Amino acid sequence: MRLDEVVELDVVSGEIVQITNVRTIVDAPPKRSGGRPNQFGEKLEQIILTRSQSGQSLSGHNAEARAIRDLFYDQFPNERPPSVPTIKRYLTKTQGGS
Repeated sequence: MRLDEVVELDVVSGEIVQITNVRTIVDAPPKRSGGRPNQFGEKLEQIILTRSQSGQSLSGHNAEARAIRDLFYDQFPNERPPSVPTIKRYLTKTQGGS
């Protein structure tokens, strides 16, 4: 394969522009993005929103995360509950954090 089959020079901007996906050329597998599949997301978000809307939220992430974990135990007794740090990440995400 030649270089002019992979990139070209944009005459307007003067930049080199990729015209062919290099991964396709070398038959590389797709890049995996993200981590472990989300197994608690929907359930935790629902619990968090319900507690928030009903005014049951506690002040402080640690106390609220432990309360949510206890509620998760009650609602889903046959499932392994998420860890407190995982719940805290969902609290931040649900409350508009990054």
